[in-house]
Amino acid sequence: MSGEESTTRTGTSGAGEGSGGRAAFGHDYLNNESYKHSGNRKAPVFNGDASLFEWWKERLYSNITVIDHELWDLVELGVTFEHLNEHGRLSIEHRKLLTPANLRLYTKHHRVKDIVVGAIRHEDYVRIENKSSAKSIFDSMCATYDGNEKVQEAKASLLIRQYELFTMEKDEDIETMFTRFHTLVSGLKVLKRSYTTYDHVQKILRSLP
Repeated sequence: MSGEESTTRTGTSGAGEGSGGRAAFGHDYLNNESYKHSGNRKAPVFNGDASLFEWWKERLYSNITVIDHELWDLVELGVTFEHLNEHGRLSIEHRKLLTPANLRLYTKHHRVKDIVVGAIRHEDYVRIENKSSAKSIFDSMCATYDGNEKVQEAKASLLIRQYELFTMEKDEDIETMFTRFHTLVSGLKVLKRSYTTYDHVQKILRSLP
């Protein structure tokens, strides 16, 4: 490596660290000032505040569309590949059967799904039942955070009733029960209806056979 090349690379590295380093490439919450300086490389992570959801949708739309407008089409219209598993993947055998055009579409399907998954919190992700496409994930977020106050209250009332009546199902193992309980609790938190840790412990103990 020449001295000139060494100087150039060192200078580039130093500039990256001085301008924010890792934060410039990370996912930032909507109220994080560092996002303004991130160069819009990634969509902002939605922080769970329903009052900011409309803003987040607009930012997500702009972020995806500026990359490729066809990616946003997949968010709105979804994909129709046969044999997709619950994570939106095809087996190697089925992928090899795709035409070149469908293979490009399959690649875009995963590209936009990665963007959307990267723009939501883990607690929202685990609550979503259908994770097979960007559309299913985005639609689930909209179903949770969009809607008027009456809709939110109705959702909260339903989850509260499910929480109060929660019991271990017949032939259900402990791990499955805890996963189901965690999903229910996460949904309540999203709607700002939370219980104490003591409540959770007592509920689990009473739910056991």
